Amino acid sequence: MSNAASQTGKRILVVDDDAGIRLLITHHLKKRGYDTVAAAGVKAAEELFLQNSQTRFDAVVTDYLMPDGTGIDLLEWIKQHDNTLAAIFVTGVGERDLVKRSLRTGACDFLDKPVQIQLLVQAVAEAVDRTQRQRALQDAESSVQEVGRLQQFMLGSNPATLPGTLEICWHPKHAAGGDLVNVFSLGPERLLVVVADVSGHDLKAGFISAFFQGVVRGMIEKGTPINEVFSYFNRFLLREWSGQNNPSSQFDVSASVSACAFDIDFASEHFSVWNSGFPIPIFTDSLGKLRRCGESASHPLGWFDDDSATLFEQDVEQGGFAYAWTDGLEDLAGQLEISPMSLAESLLKARRDGVTPAFLKDCGDDILVVRINLMPKGTEPGAFQPLLFEEYFSAHGPRIDQLQSQWERSLQTAIPAIPESKMFDLLLCSREAVINGIKYGCAANPNQPCSYEITYQPESQIVRVSINDPGPGHAFDWSRYEKAAEEQLLDAHRGLILMNRLPSRTMIERGGASVIMDFDLKQP
Repeated sequence: MSNAASQTGKRILVVDDDAGIRLLITHHLKKRGYDTVAAAGVKAAEELFLQNSQTRFDAVVTDYLMPDGTGIDLLEWIKQHDNTLAAIFVTGVGERDLVKRSLRTGACDFLDKPVQIQLLVQAVAEAVDRTQRQRALQDAESSVQEVGRLQQFMLGSNPATLPGTLEICWHPKHAAGGDLVNVFSLGPERLLVVVADVSGHDLKAGFISAFFQGVVRGMIEKGTPINEVFSYFNRFLLREWSGQNNPSSQFDVSASVSACAFDIDFASEHFSVWNSGFPIPIFTDSLGKLRRCGESASHPLGWFDDDSATLFEQDVEQGGFAYAWTDGLEDLAGQLEISPMSLAESLLKARRDGVTPAFLKDCGDDILVVRINLMPKGTEPGAFQPLLFEEYFSAHGPRIDQLQSQWERSLQTAIPAIPESKMFDLLLCSREAVINGIKYGCAANPNQPCSYEITYQPESQIVRVSINDPGPGHAFDWSRYEKAAEEQLLDAHRGLILMNRLPSRTMIERGGASVIMDFDLKQP
């Protein structure tokens, strides 16, 4: 009785042109609580299937060879309407191998004729269980995809009418993920952008992401400063959701959130960045000068009790861009051995063009890139975009070939159409300048790095390379080096002459401790 009760409501479609076999199978299945519907052939089974579409079948038991078709024909038709439905083939002598070779519709069980009732009951029970599992997985996948569509809508919408623009590129590892961005209007000329990354990249991360966004929105609309919002959520994760910090609780989410927030005041031409465990954002001014928005980030929310969010502030009289990205982008950049900035610009451009780069298939985590335009309203385009920002010490000198390869890959990723001759000139001059900065600048101040930056202005197609070393510089006379190179062709001078001749323009500051080289990609 218990077995019959457990199968109540489970519906089985039985298909066989032999009336005796149909009667035998349906009789024994009904005795065990199954609701059975029988058909004498393929066409009749298809009609019954459509007539019962509102109350789905839980398994199919079908003969292989029938006058109006085969069980394979039937199952392939059924899979077009319900690809979760498990099937059992009843086959005669010599038919099983033929069915297996021809079957393209998924896993099935097989029963030999004459049918043994015990094996039939067992096979049907397993098929019903398989169908239920498949439907549960399909429902879960559908729910995840719905969460993903909702996240895509939230990430792609900016309901506020605000100065400045926001570009977003979001690529979750699965349908839903833990990366998020929220935009708030704090006044006519003030904008708050919150970017965060919930640990994990599954449905749980998607739920926590939505919950975090709700908390942030509610508190911001009540006028709570963003640093206090971060502090509150940090305490909430530790005291309410973490079983580790609340041993008496049987509920343990064990989640953390890396977050940063840009508070931008366009009226005062100033912005602040609060950071809790997020990768350090990048600011580039209108001339292409790069700066990290902070030296180091604190730990993510949900790790420790102390409130240690870092604060960075920057004036933006001439505008520029602020960039933020989640650590999924840095991980992928490491796999590709390119600069995260080059990868970020490549993804933003791909999104504008409506394409998905092939290398995204290799990403192991959610990726979110945000670019905030800090230009004054009405300013014409023309700002430089960051492609690479590295710092080198004396120990990097022997690795110059490896560094040069990374520069080349990064440029090819961000500017695929860069002419080969320009790439050669740029890499040659960069190599000479970085070697010079490491050899002389870092030697004078071993604990301070030589910085190497590449930025790009798409409108003018200018690539700007900037090298700044910590040395004191020296008296710099290009004409003297030019003359020495022509008369003696000294190796010591050759690099400096190349740096002066190959770029479209070369600017020297601090006695050569700072070198800026522009390469015009339009010039032959």
